[in-house]
Amino acid sequence: MLVFLFSGFIKTVPKEIDESAMIEGCGVFRLFFQVILSQLKPIIATGAILTFMGTWNDFIGPLIYLPESSQQTLPMTIYHFNSMYGTQWELLFADLIICALPVLIFYMFAQKHLIAGMTAGAVKG
Repeated sequence: MLVFLFSGFIKTVPKEIDESAMIEGCGVFRLFFQVILSQLKPIIATGAILTFMGTWNDFIGPLIYLPESSQQTLPMTIYHFNSMYGTQWELLFADLIICALPVLIFYMFAQKHLIAGMTAGAVKG
């Protein structure tokens, strides 16, 4: 998904900016780090936010690679509150709130960057 976001955003960046920086005497590395990378900040922030959310909510990866209960991630603890003998609903919902809280707080602070990055590659002009 990030490949499509980055490619859509890079296609909207005008080539004239690169050409004018080269005419002004900008080298290749300076062109990339000061001109192009500064324009890619919204999509880099969006990629970081989406990667964080995907990694935080991953269930299958830790289930396969971290078999010991001392190494399990927070979303894995939700799995242990449900058993064939019964479900501890009060502990399950408390754990759900604890698992969702960091993502919600992170989203509240990063919302404008996420929306700017998602919509920047969609507009052509």
